Amino acid sequence: MNRQKFMRGEEVVPYLEEQLKNYYFKKKYQRYEPQQRIVEALQGFERSIYVAVATAKRCPYCIATIPMIIRLYLLMDNPKIEMRIFDEQVFVELNVTDDDKMPQLLVYDEAFNEFFRIDGKEMKEDFENALETRLAHLGILS
Repeated sequence: MNRQKFMRGEEVVPYLEEQLKNYYFKKKYQRYEPQQRIVEALQGFERSIYVAVATAKRCPYCIATIPMIIRLYLLMDNPKIEMRIFDEQVFVELNVTDDDKMPQLLVYDEAFNEFFRIDGKEMKEDFENALETRLAHLGILS
């Protein structure tokens, strides 16, 4: 992944506006309240990072988690963190899959080195816990 490829993803707000027409997406988006400590940790993050989110249609847990990821992103309101939404096919074209496993969420540093990834299985088990574990491991969340 590089900046040029990252920019191929859809911006969050236009994607959100389109998806809010879907009752279930809207309901999930409105009801989700992320842990305040995660929001605060990400609000205070001072390095530039890039978050790529896949809309994997064959992964129902991934689809169910996207409203939560977007809500967390908009609540943290940190200009150092940029997010783009990618169609599943674009993710395949970008060659970011690993051992036939499609990541749901990929996070890159400012040089587009992979920071961490979360896959569909982890999304199913507990998105917030998977995110919290990654952030703690990186020293972003204590």
